[in-house]
Amino acid sequence: MNRVVIRKWFEDYEALLQNLGITDVPSHIWNADETGMQDHFERQRAIGVAGAPCYQLTANEKGQTVTALACFNGVGSYAPLLFIFKAKRLQASWCIGAPADSIVKVSDNGWITASLFAEWAERFVAYLPKDDIRPHVLLLDGHSSHIYNMPFLQLMKENNIHPFVFPPHCTHWLQPADKSLFKSVKHNWNEDGWQMTKESGGAGLSKTDFFKLFSQVWAKSATVEIAQNGFRSTGLFPLNSKAIPDSAFSPSMTTDRAMVPDEPASEVGLSTFYSTVLIAYLNNSLLIVSHTFMPRAID
Repeated sequence: MNRVVIRKWFEDYEALLQNLGITDVPSHIWNADETGMQDHFERQRAIGVAGAPCYQLTANEKGQTVTALACFNGVGSYAPLLFIFKAKRLQASWCIGAPADSIVKVSDNGWITASLFAEWAERFVAYLPKDDIRPHVLLLDGHSSHIYNMPFLQLMKENNIHPFVFPPHCTHWLQPADKSLFKSVKHNWNEDGWQMTKESGGAGLSKTDFFKLFSQVWAKSATVEIAQNGFRSTGLFPLNSKAIPDSAFSPSMTTDRAMVPDEPASEVGLSTFYSTVLIAYLNNSLLIVSHTFMPRAID
């Protein structure tokens, strides 16, 4: 969270919204991200007799992880979810109880891939309202399945959707999903999962019962208030870079570089931080996704 980098990112973000004419249209500003849902539940605190042993019932020492991709906008609307189980083939029984319009897939390790992300993007495009032709912005982290994904970028370009990437290692302050939604999901997942483990006598969470637990957790967590709070607390809508507290920049103070008034901005940029630009030529036109890296000490 380098102050110079974040300031520049907010400037670019504001310029993008102004150019697209959606600065005051939160329904067209989206954030998509993945999180891992692990079938291992623990209580961090317990009440017991001082000095006496305290035991906790768990189903296993280390569980498997199911990837869940969520997407929501600034007014609190949620796009279809994507779930990825670790398996070779998908069984129909695993899909029972999934939230409406969800996509359920499998991969060798249960992680997101470029092809699965592009497949979800097709459902996302179909979900968008057709009676409003204004462009959309899709905020993403810099995972390779997002930015090094030509089918996805092509689809976004064809449908007037503009991906905008967060700076690396900054999503804990800048991304609405990390700031609000996933915190609520993980809290309710662990609480409800621990209760299920206790009631079942320590039985593990099977793939067949995954959505029995997740759907009740999602109903508690995916609220309008939580979505709006995520955008508000990160300063993404309403647009407010001062929403990021000064304490967020403290760890990077040793890498801060002061702007020299008489020095051209482009030269200052080269001396303070490094940027890489992913350039893709699509249908003889230029599509640029900016990806700014954190600064490092320069001799």
